[in-house]
Amino acid sequence: MSKHERSVAAVAYPDRIIVEVRNKLDEYTWYSTADLVLLATDISDSELGQVVLDGLERSEEKKISYEEIRQLREQYRKKAKFKSEKATLVKARYVSIYGQNGKIRFEPKENKASKHAFYNLPDAIVELKKDTNDPSTVGRQLRNSWVACAFSD
Repeated sequence: MSKHERSVAAVAYPDRIIVEVRNKLDEYTWYSTADLVLLATDISDSELGQVVLDGLERSEEKKISYEEIRQLREQYRKKAKFKSEKATLVKARYVSIYGQNGKIRFEPKENKASKHAFYNLPDAIVELKKDTNDPSTVGRQLRNSWVACAFSD
């Protein structure tokens, strides 16, 4: 893993899992790349963890316009087979995953569908150290992080 921070979003739905590569626009902004993998919910922890690790490797810092970001989000929605942006929030358990300097940080979110947004849950953040970044451990921690996700309106 490189020195610059990398990120993927992992979203669990009742019928599927989506792991999406995110790129960094600036210090505070990450955006959808439409580089995503659709997975079955019964995928093994090892396979899930490997998809996350591979996605982190593809994440990069890249400046693009907000119009390009909007277009990428639309491509994401279509690839993931959602009829609307609002549908991407329904029963979604969203975890942001960040990798840097051999560490991986899992940040579960609170799904506030009525506000069309996900909010941080600071007390639920978990970081894995360099020596525990094997695929099975990453997959298990991601599943634990999905359990920590909350729903509210």
